[in-house]
Amino acid sequence: MDYSEILNKYDYASYDNIIDRVRHCDFSNEQEADDIINSIVLWKINRQVKMDHSLIIKINNLDCDNVHSLDKHDNEIRNILFAMLHTGGVRIAMASTILKMFKPLLFPILDQRAYRVIYGRDFPNYYGEVGVARYIELYMQYIKDCHEFRQANCPDIPFNKIDELLYQMDIENGNKIKY
Repeated sequence: MDYSEILNKYDYASYDNIIDRVRHCDFSNEQEADDIINSIVLWKINRQVKMDHSLIIKINNLDCDNVHSLDKHDNEIRNILFAMLHTGGVRIAMASTILKMFKPLLFPILDQRAYRVIYGRDFPNYYGEVGVARYIELYMQYIKDCHEFRQANCPDIPFNKIDELLYQMDIENGNKIKY
């Protein structure tokens, strides 16, 4: 049996950087240790994301912190989403999560549970370039709908908690994850 031939059929993400970080870490910094463990876990489940650094800078520099400035930055946000959704390993739920971590007062996390509470139906599956465009449209509307839901139903809840509330509401409603 040609073991090399078997191994060469598959492409694994390099773990050299992780091993190098482990070798050079004294683990006195808890945050660094956690980061290394998370890198190992993401490598193992093949969920590493390598986002273009310039895109990260664009997200960070997005000068939009609330729903009132959303329309003013519509094209910029759409371009960022387009680039994110063309990054391997990033679909709309992950893109929305990344955006939330950078701008929590503007971007709610979009996942199947929160979507189901807002719209009363299951999260759609879209594919290809048409799917990317549909997810961008869906997310831009979802942001506005989350703000409207909060205003109408729970104005005392800070907006940065709306996705957590929606997620928990879906659990309370007895729903299950579909996939």
